[in-house]
Parts: sequence; structure tokens; C-alpha cells
Amino acid sequence: MKPIGTGPFKVTSWTGEAMAAEKFADAWRPAKVDRLEITALTEVAARVAALQSGQVDIAWLVSPDDITRLDSAGKKVQITQNFEVVSFKFNTIPERTTADNSPILDRRVRRAINYAINRDQYVKEVLGGLYVTAGQSAASTVAGHQDDIKPYPYDPERAKKLLAEAGYADGLDLVMELIPTSMDYTNTSQFIATSLQRVGINLELRQIALAVLLGKLRGQKPWDGHMWMGLVESFPTGDVMRPFATDSCAFFGAFICDKAIQPTIDVANTEFDPAKRAALVRKVVKHYHDEALISYMYECTVIDGLAANVKCYRLFNRAINWHEIELGG
Repeated sequence: MKPIGTGPFKVTSWTGEAMAAEKFADAWRPAKVDRLEITALTEVAARVAALQSGQVDIAWLVSPDDITRLDSAGKKVQITQNFEVVSFKFNTIPERTTADNSPILDRRVRRAINYAINRDQYVKEVLGGLYVTAGQSAASTVAGHQDDIKPYPYDPERAKKLLAEAGYADGLDLVMELIPTSMDYTNTSQFIATSLQRVGINLELRQIALAVLLGKLRGQKPWDGHMWMGLVESFPTGDVMRPFATDSCAFFGAFICDKAIQPTIDVANTEFDPAKRAALVRKVVKHYHDEALISYMYECTVIDGLAANVKCYRLFNRAINWHEIELGG
């Protein structure tokens, strides 16, 4: 409630919906603007409208559809490639979910789900071609990314064949949980549901609050679905092994666990020889791809809207360079 520090701004008020701060004169990296206000506007449309009307100077996380609208309004758009990958993760630990997750314990079902999704179409038609499809637990900018491990190709017939081999030729009902606060999650999950329906999988989308999601991740609440929509995150290290701190048996609230690869993950995280570590990392990344333990959709590209007078704005690894931002004429 009474934070201390040497940052560029000093917080003057903080509520559940907004934060206000003023320039801190004794900062070791002083700000170039006198005050800062951050307001929570969870809907993309609300953020865009606030920027268009001049109520805010920066609108975070707008969609590709908003670029033309903002350009026409005399606003600027900044596009930054991030470390994260939008994905959906399978709950492979039976005792951690109330759903019967026996179908997704079968690798053929997980692979069928991957083959059923046309990632290229989604990136091109919905995301304006501004994103890159993903096939592993790292964006292409992350250390340890394996260039030759590609996303699953779109092959609905192969998906149907795999489902039939797994005993689900007549169809399958699955549940995906997701938080509604991100437009990407909502649009992406709806596209996934439509894609899976074409191969005989009925995917129910259940929206949950962020607090509920955090409770599930911490192991305080059970999962109620077969999978959930989220990010594969290399933040803050920018290394391909960072996501496996949560997306493996090692996580204290583990939801996904493959004991066959866990020893390799453990050794890769303690190996100091660069060549040996690279070989271990490759084995881990390839295993998660081949076993389809996570369905990777696309690498995150962050699109922010800026007022015309905002200068020197930069986003890197989730961090905004607040002290360098200027408001010019």
C-alpha cells in the first residue's frame, strides 16, 4: 500500500480499475512526462474508442482489424513480436480434472486435433497475416527455437483416420476452458471449435474468470475440461526451456506430465556444457511436438495503438520503457 523505490514514477493512487502516478524527481532514470495514469479497459473496442476520442494516449493489445480504423483517425500503430506462443494445453493428469480425460491421453487423439486445425488460414484471414504459426514451445525469436520443427499441417482426413483408429469414428465430446479477457483467446478458441467440428469433435468452450484460472494453475481448484487456452511463455528469460517450468511434471500445480521426457527436462535445466544442453533441449522440444502434448497455434505479435504525439514508445519482453516516452507536439 506504501511502495518504495527509485523508479521513474511514484504511485499516488491505486484501485482495482486504475492507477495514477507522478514523476519521481529523485529517480535514477527520470521520466520525461509529469504523470502517468493506467486504466483497465478489458474490451478491445473500449480501448480503441478511448484512443480515438483522445481519452488515452496508448491503447494496449488492439486487434489487426483496428489498424485501418486507427490509421484513418490519425493514430499510430506499433507492432512488436513477443516471446510467447498462443496455445491450448491438454490436461493429462486424471486426478487434476473432473472431466474424463481418457480420450486426450491417447496420442492419436491429440495429433488428430492438431491436424484438424488450419493455422495458416487463421493467421491469414483473421490475424491479417501479421502473426507466425507455431509448432513448438518457443517463438522464433527465442533462444533454443528449432527451425526445422514445423507446425502440424492441415490434414482433416488424416485427423479423421487417427480418431477412428483411437475408437472415436462416431465423434467425441471435449471441453476447453478459457478466460474471456483476451480477444485472441475468444476468436482463436471459436476457430478451433469450428475446425474440430468438421472432423467429428464437439468442443464445448467454457469461459472462466482469471481468478479461477489462477486457482486451477496453483493446484487449489480442479480443472473441469480436457484442455485450456493460454500462453506458452518464455518470459522473462527468452529461452525455450522456460515454459517447461510450468508445462511439465516439475510444476507444483502440474496439469500436464509426461514422465518419459521429464528426466531430460531436468538434466537440460542443469547442464552447463552448451553442446550437450542444445542436444537435450532439442530432444525436449521435439518430444512435445511429436507427442502433441500442447497444441501450438501462433507466435504472439503485440499490436498497440498510440496517439500521434506519443514518441519513443517501446515494448520488449512485456516491459514498457515508461521513462523514455515523450508527448510531443
